[in-house]
Amino acid sequence: MPDERIRDTSVPPRERLRECIWRLLEPFGAPAEARELWTNLLRMFAEAEADTNTRAGYAVLMAEAERRVGAWLAILEEEGALPRGDNARRTDLLLTIVDGLSIARAMPLSEMHLENEVATLSLAVDAVFDVDFPLRPIP
Repeated sequence: MPDERIRDTSVPPRERLRECIWRLLEPFGAPAEARELWTNLLRMFAEAEADTNTRAGYAVLMAEAERRVGAWLAILEEEGALPRGDNARRTDLLLTIVDGLSIARAMPLSEMHLENEVATLSLAVDAVFDVDFPLRPIP
């Protein structure tokens, strides 16, 4: 998944982050594709019978998503566009929103689901920029 756009300072930082986060939703496609993908994900990774290697595979996928989003946030911090803060908590917020939007895409309640997704994602990105996520002290 290309993420060079996060470094394009000719584009406002919030827009760059929104675009990168939006790309995480692309594999879920249209509602039918999202349903199929979530059904397969749950069948493969969440079943009680899933072996430790399968669960470890899921952990790798999630760690990569966290690493990638965290890297985007670090880039924005480094350029001074995003206030310093707890990027692990910011990442958790953004990925939780992505998960929720992908599930909602699988079972849309209205024809305006894409517009609603854009609005929700925009609110989450605004929260990352506007809400204080203070660094937690290291225990």
